Amino acid sequence: MISLRFDVSVTSDESYRDRVLQILLWALIALNREYLRNNPNTPPLYSAGVRYIREPEGFEQWPDIGIIMKQGGGDCEDLACWRVAELLESGIEARPAWRHREVQSDESGKIFTLYHILVHTPNGFEDPSKRLGM
Repeated sequence: MISLRFDVSVTSDESYRDRVLQILLWALIALNREYLRNNPNTPPLYSAGVRYIREPEGFEQWPDIGIIMKQGGGDCEDLACWRVAELLESGIEARPAWRHREVQSDESGKIFTLYHILVHTPNGFEDPSKRLGM
């Protein structure tokens, strides 16, 4: 297994942050689609036995499907990107979507932007994190 790390400098400009987020989400979706093509017996997200796992403040990991299954779950972007990938591979239109809000850190007291990643389909929004225990 190869472990890759992306370190991204993101300014406080909201539109720039959103563009960077969109690029990263679609990159993870593309990797997950490749994973599904190369592992056709992968169970669907909701029957894979994984759950929502919140990452510690200040830590951010973006694992693919194989790593999510190995660690037993993932956070919102991990689960949403898996779901978008499996929907797209099934011929169903889907894309990542997000909401964000300003929150105060429990640890440092600083204000930061908290993002939550969802799945948008022709039937509306789907929240894999909520469905898997958030």
